[in-house]
Amino acid sequence: MPSALSQSEAAAIRAKYEGQRRALEDQRDREQRRQRDEEERIRAQYCPLLQRLNEEENDANAKTQAAISEIRARYARQYRAIRETLSKLSDDTASKLREADARIAEARKKLFSLHWEKEKLRRQLKPYEEIRFSKYLKRVFFGSQAA
Repeated sequence: MPSALSQSEAAAIRAKYEGQRRALEDQRDREQRRQRDEEERIRAQYCPLLQRLNEEENDANAKTQAAISEIRARYARQYRAIRETLSKLSDDTASKLREADARIAEARKKLFSLHWEKEKLRRQLKPYEEIRFSKYLKRVFFGSQAA
């Protein structure tokens, strides 16, 4: 049993399939050219549409930017006025808050002083707490032992 083909048998087999291989390669090359041509035709067909879409997109973006700029310019003065008003209100509020805090501190001080004075008077009046008009009348009419 032979382990390899002879040169003539190998050449015969190559020759037999070489024609088929060339035909298939030629067919492949034709299909690749046809595909490239079809691609180029489609690109050429839709290129103006793509350019028109790009132009429309650029025009829309430009119009949008112009509108945004116009709106910003139109309302910039109003925004500035509102910011100034808010700043002034903040300053006024802070000033009034400081005044209110000062008045509250003064009122607390006065309240503390009044509580102090009240306690002092309460201590002074403590010895006279037991004195009642009824006890006074009993003492006047019945003497000192009635108390």
